Amino acid sequence: MTVVHVGGFAATGTSAIRDYLLDSAQFAFFGAEFRLLRDRYGLMSMYHALRNAADSETTNLILKDFEWLAFWSAREGGLRKFRGRGRDYDRLTCGRFTPATLAFLNSITPYRYPMNWDFFSFRKTFIRHLSDSGFGKLGLDVTQDCRMVFFEDDVFMNEASRYLEEIFSGVREWNLKSQESPLLLHNTVSNQSYDETSFTRRLVPNSKFLILDRDPRDIFLDLPEGRYLPSGVSPLERSKAFVRFFMHCRRDLEKLRREQDVLLIRFEDFVLDHQTGARRLWNFLGLPVPEEPSGKAFDVSQSARNVELYKNAVGQEKDAIRHIEDQLSAFLHRL
Repeated sequence: MTVVHVGGFAATGTSAIRDYLLDSAQFAFFGAEFRLLRDRYGLMSMYHALRNAADSETTNLILKDFEWLAFWSAREGGLRKFRGRGRDYDRLTCGRFTPATLAFLNSITPYRYPMNWDFFSFRKTFIRHLSDSGFGKLGLDVTQDCRMVFFEDDVFMNEASRYLEEIFSGVREWNLKSQESPLLLHNTVSNQSYDETSFTRRLVPNSKFLILDRDPRDIFLDLPEGRYLPSGVSPLERSKAFVRFFMHCRRDLEKLRREQDVLLIRFEDFVLDHQTGARRLWNFLGLPVPEEPSGKAFDVSQSARNVELYKNAVGQEKDAIRHIEDQLSAFLHRL
């Protein structure tokens, strides 16, 4: 069944499209950002690292990094639990995430063996160093449990795909949806990356990618101070950094535009001509247009207030807006 990945460029309104789709009540939704593919130490990072690894020590460390990420993703965290942050993936998959993770790791590692390497020592806490030293002097085994990997591209991709299918099955169960229900994932990958989109397509059949974009003038004004751009500088200097950032993020835009399973959505068009934008979206997804979306999460009139924010620029912000208009004229939205 269809898996819809909602993403886009920074501050372009991806959450509005996510909320609109959820209002239709057609989707099973992973109740948080599903970052297991895109994060450092995640599946994508793991795949590329294993492909390039030249020795068993390195491959084992790569697997341990993935295990660390999966452990913290599985657990429920927060101050109320008196523990560090977690992502609650076990709960959001009806307890399937951790067993599926272990099954996946076992499927790509034919056996385990005990070993200790110098690199392990760098990661030990001072207390762990003391305890291991003491146990070692007593003749006790302080080696680590290691996994052997003989990397094969097809084997890895097939097993990783089965791993994700099991996770997604748990998500549908958590949502009380049938296993045939379309699945909605938010920020699964950096959708502006052609390579990440292609990788996800291999792992998740029947994927469809929604990529949001927006007038660069409004993006600039919506980015919080210090996020992606230098702080403590004039608005004009900040806009110069923004232009470089904006274009770097869109380096794959034309390649993505040609893909049949990618829909580029202009935020302004979707909220200002909502009926046309909605029909285009549902036609692309191949799903029935909802007769009366609930409107619980998405409010088109509220979203429309985030269009043409640049017209309210004051003082030095006007210089910054003029610079963006000069440098990024092809990306400006024109009513």
